[in-house]
Amino acid sequence: MSEPIDLSHNPAAFISELLREVPEAEFLLDEHLDHHDGEIAIDVLVSAMLGFTTSLQDAQDAELAQRCLAFLQRAIGTTTPLGGEVDEAFFDDQDW
Repeated sequence: MSEPIDLSHNPAAFISELLREVPEAEFLLDEHLDHHDGEIAIDVLVSAMLGFTTSLQDAQDAELAQRCLAFLQRAIGTTTPLGGEVDEAFFDDQDW
């Protein structure tokens, strides 16, 4: 596994890494910013990313789904306050 994403307490770092690793997710960011008046809510964005990843698995786009999962795994492993938001989004989105 790669090193956790260094968010450096900065949502822009999360976005930069997301778009670098999964450029296909840019539409998610655009929709997110439209719905949140230009603000970034990492927990909401990660939840959307999880939904996107699930749809890729359903569509059998394994390569893109794997890149999304790898990014999310690195984000969940982050130990900054933003990493906690990612953890929260992941666990809130699960059907236990």
